[in-house]
Amino acid sequence: MTGGHAAGGWELHLWQPELSPHLLPLYRALRNRREVQSATFIYDRKLDVAREKLGWSVELEPQDRLVHPRSESQVEELVAGSRADSVHIFGGMHWVPSIVHGLRMCIKHKRRFGLMHEPRVLEGWKGKLRLAHSWASEGDLRKHAGFVLAVGRHGPGWFWLTGFRRDRIFDFAYFLPAPVAQRRSRAAVPQIGFVGRLEREKGFHLFLSATEHMKTVADVHVFGAGTLAALARQRLNGLGEWGHFHGPVPMREVAGWLEELDVLVLPSITTNDGWGAVISEALMAGTAVVCSDRVGASMCIAEPGLGEVVRGMSPQGLAAAIDKVLSSDLGEASRQRRRDWALPRLSQEGGADYLLRILDHVYSGGRRPESFVA
Repeated sequence: MTGGHAAGGWELHLWQPELSPHLLPLYRALRNRREVQSATFIYDRKLDVAREKLGWSVELEPQDRLVHPRSESQVEELVAGSRADSVHIFGGMHWVPSIVHGLRMCIKHKRRFGLMHEPRVLEGWKGKLRLAHSWASEGDLRKHAGFVLAVGRHGPGWFWLTGFRRDRIFDFAYFLPAPVAQRRSRAAVPQIGFVGRLEREKGFHLFLSATEHMKTVADVHVFGAGTLAALARQRLNGLGEWGHFHGPVPMREVAGWLEELDVLVLPSITTNDGWGAVISEALMAGTAVVCSDRVGASMCIAEPGLGEVVRGMSPQGLAAAIDKVLSSDLGEASRQRRRDWALPRLSQEGGADYLLRILDHVYSGGRRPESFVA
């Protein structure tokens, strides 16, 4: 098919490995767009138990059109029964049965499709094996995929390395609901925090060590669970009244806590953190961000006043970046500037608009859109 969507609007099918609260918002924003005739969310499995323990949850809406195929024949029925000009967007390429078979069926039945994917981790010898695996196994995808929605700072580079055409690759993110603005009372001292899995790969050990090197007195908050939870309690107890361990909190409460923080810190040491949804949530709440350049969402911290990106991670370097942000303007005007930057770019509505412009470019000859962070 060479034309765009039919007069009645786009028919979209979003295929995802999991019924995830970070993936449903974009689907819902698309579902509500007048340019979209129908949108279906297809998932291989329910929300992982490990994520539920971190406070994640999925709240379904009556308008959701969710499909959980249980066999290859059901997958083929979904693809073959879709309109000839429908568009299928796959949040994966390997290992997930319904996605692997769905891709095959799109090629077999000549349906238009694209990929929405984080970069695979390139670090170490395992990364070299992943690169070789991609070259050996993704030939049909390179040939037939109409577009690649490459998630995060390192997403486009991965797909360039694995032979996908550059003109088909687009910056992308996980687009989330805009938080409801709350009245915030300024604390006596600055508030910094870490939200997420308390693991070394997230750089959580660096965050704890950085608090010992900071020159600025600040309340330190930790939200989450993981293997370093006991270490967190020990270090925060050592901070006395300035240390606060909250454990895992429900997702619906995260935005409220981010409103209370002056700075969110996410110092991941691996590109396995393909995006880092809490950075999107923080910026939309008006909170400044300090993160490593390993985090996919670090691509958002480009303009002055949004935060700092740290390269060559060390506790001292991380502490210096936090101190730098804490020494800047932390007032409501600066928070509002961050909200004004983030909401049209990182919200689910902004993501839906961006994706539809990508589809218009790919299938209808429209102008290629600038990156969502431009």
